Amino acid sequence: MDKNSSVEIIMYSHAYIELFGILLTIKRKSMVRRFLLMWILVFTCVIVYPQENCNEIIKQGIREYSKTQTFSNDYLKTKQAVKDIYDSYQMDKDVGKASAKYAGVFKGKGSYSGEEIEKVYKLYWSEDINIKEITKDNSYESSYIDPNFVELYKTCVQGNQNNVSFKINTYGEKMSNISITAQYKSNNINLRPKINSVLVDTTEIQISGSLWEQAKKGGKLNEVLTLNASRKDINPQDSIFYPDQGRYVLAKPIRLTLQFSSFSSTFIFPEIPMPKKAIELKKGIGEIVASMMTKAQFYDEYGDGWMLADGSPAPLDSPYRLHIGDSIPDLRGVFLRGKNHGQDSIKGNPEKKDLGEFQEDAIKRHTHQTKVLRDVPKNSLTPNVSAYPYRAHKDEKTGENEDGAEETRPKNVTVNYFIRVK
Repeated sequence: MDKNSSVEIIMYSHAYIELFGILLTIKRKSMVRRFLLMWILVFTCVIVYPQENCNEIIKQGIREYSKTQTFSNDYLKTKQAVKDIYDSYQMDKDVGKASAKYAGVFKGKGSYSGEEIEKVYKLYWSEDINIKEITKDNSYESSYIDPNFVELYKTCVQGNQNNVSFKINTYGEKMSNISITAQYKSNNINLRPKINSVLVDTTEIQISGSLWEQAKKGGKLNEVLTLNASRKDINPQDSIFYPDQGRYVLAKPIRLTLQFSSFSSTFIFPEIPMPKKAIELKKGIGEIVASMMTKAQFYDEYGDGWMLADGSPAPLDSPYRLHIGDSIPDLRGVFLRGKNHGQDSIKGNPEKKDLGEFQEDAIKRHTHQTKVLRDVPKNSLTPNVSAYPYRAHKDEKTGENEDGAEETRPKNVTVNYFIRVK
């Protein structure tokens, strides 16, 4: 315990003794006495929060350090902690670190994914959530979030005290940091760069031959320094990030210096050009695109902001629900057309054509009826025609054989329609 902590505890102890003395002078059944007694009971459960030492935190790691410290864990503090972690995650996500893991952030697990961080954020900050329902179950505080981490994180990292990054079992680089990982072998060292703790998939550079001999004499890898690597050069936004595989490739060359105890050597890692997509899907909520991709392919390429237009309910957190409706339209087997008020729902494509399959125009099978006059009645203009027998004249109907398809349709190609929901 440091000096500041001791001073705080002494001050609180004096206050406690004075308060207890006042309590003894008040009548036994007084409301003031009851209130002070309740306050003292609460006070005895509150542990003084000591001034933190970043050096010790970073040296021990948050897990080990927190075992010897105690902190308050009320709901408001937890809620703010959730927001701080969420904001930090969004910053990482914006620079391409979409699959960041925050080890030690949440209690009960070693790390939580970005998706889980977003889930907890919505739990505490969504206006649709009933706060009373959340606070009714204290397991949210104990299971999901460790507010101690946030306080230490802000103090030691965001405040940049001791000029170090926060350590949670593993080293976490800042956004502009890039380094080299070295794999030692019997006759060489393979080098690969890293961005934000993620290995970069690029051509490996080997230290071999005379340089390898020099490296052996120079001792173990001592330090990794950057040379001519400005933020612009190494910004992860200028790199290609594959979140499903957790890896980067370089969009620009980087030049790095490997520093040994007795010598250094500079290496240039080549760029890997960023592939250009044929289409950028950045449309507004409710807009529709046609695609030859399958549902799985489309989601993998463009994310969960889009849904197959199959009549499913819109996501609960989707702006689509706020601006358009609870369900997305069912566009399976139908053509898009201008709005027609009062038109009934139409279902089509009975032959279930595959994606991309051409379909001829056709007329739906149907039957025509024709009226035929069987005999001609006499009239005043034909006096010399013999009279017809007195009987009724009948109209008879004839039927034609039906022919055609299951529906009437123009020529068409089957596609998948996707609609923007986020």
